[in-house]
Amino acid sequence: KVIGTLFKSRPFVAVSLASMLFLAAQMFQTGYYSYLFDYYFQSPMFMVSQVCIYLPVAVVMFFATRMGNRFGRRDVCAYGILFASIVNFILFFMHTHNVMIYLLFCLLTGIGTAFLFLLVWALAADSIDYNEVKYGLHDEATSYSFYSFMRKLGQTVAAVLINSVLLKIGYTDNVLNAANITPDVLDHMYNSSALIPAVLFLLVFVLLRFVYPLSKEKIDALQVEKEKILSQKL
Repeated sequence: KVIGTLFKSRPFVAVSLASMLFLAAQMFQTGYYSYLFDYYFQSPMFMVSQVCIYLPVAVVMFFATRMGNRFGRRDVCAYGILFASIVNFILFFMHTHNVMIYLLFCLLTGIGTAFLFLLVWALAADSIDYNEVKYGLHDEATSYSFYSFMRKLGQTVAAVLINSVLLKIGYTDNVLNAANITPDVLDHMYNSSALIPAVLFLLVFVLLRFVYPLSKEKIDALQVEKEKILSQKL
């Protein structure tokens, strides 16, 4: 009954799928960039790329909650992730060979994703509150367990994407055969590094903006309803 109710809940399904795809994109960047910097850029800057992606979190954390309360967590996260998607699409069409430019775009990506990184669990909590008010479902343990399971699936999706791209370019036995390192292979490595996160981020935006229904106004109304329910129980 609980699982059936969760599947009926539009906010919960939307945020679970969005979180899964978001984690898949992040894990893809973490796992795939090491190959990109080794073979395409021939640069030891892989760790710097990860710093660029996650450093904005340390700054955004000081005002993400305030922005979420003022403009709505859904919209702040959705438009931040849309910005990250656009950045990666630009990177795809730019097709740069300059590692510093690529790192700059990693930083811009990190700025866009930082809001969802920080507020994703708040979105999940809002969807669970929605289930309690609309369906009378008060089972946080099962809800968070299922949500965490969906996030774990994101790691699996990332692993499948990384392995698929590496197999396509002839990467076997932890080695990319020198004979396979052609301009076309390197171009494919670069294109995948930008296009796959761009598409995943775009899907997350669509889920948050057009499927997840809990805007700021609806969250405010939801809190009023929840307070009424709590007062009736007292």
